[in-house]
Amino acid sequence: TSTDDLTDILQTSDEGFLLVGQSFSGADGRKTVDGHGSFDGYVVRIDKDGNQLWDAAYGGSAADIFQKVVPASDGGFVLAGYTRSDMGGTRTTDAFGTADFGVGKIDAAGNQLWEKNHGGNGEDILEVATSTGDGGYLLGGWSSSNSGGTWTAADRGSFDYWVIRVDVAGD
Repeated sequence: TSTDDLTDILQTSDEGFLLVGQSFSGADGRKTVDGHGSFDGYVVRIDKDGNQLWDAAYGGSAADIFQKVVPASDGGFVLAGYTRSDMGGTRTTDAFGTADFGVGKIDAAGNQLWEKNHGGNGEDILEVATSTGDGGYLLGGWSSSNSGGTWTAADRGSFDYWVIRVDVAGD
């Protein structure tokens, strides 16, 4: 009934697909879940014939945006994007600034296993993610933060790109 955006697609081991993005819609049409506030990170799992197996919304009271999905070695999925939400809904941590890199893991059935924020005191927007050989993940994007949160280096100007490496638990 409102805005639903697709930002990434991953083919699953059963030849189906995981579709990720964000949704501002409530439960309606093929969407079976309500949101938690503004935009929520939204995931739809379909089989190889395009039949919907499940869908899920993740987020808090403000915008939560998924940009990328990365397969996890245990059959789950790591969802990466950015969040403007504090604790609430499915968010278990408060934001450090106006937006933080957000990364979380779900199992093959869409159950949230963990979620983490990374950022400073400003705007931190995750754009890309990939897995590393040791089970961790490399996250990249841009930042207007100059200190605080999990950022360990000073800014170099108005907007900087950031690349961070996290372990299998998102730390």
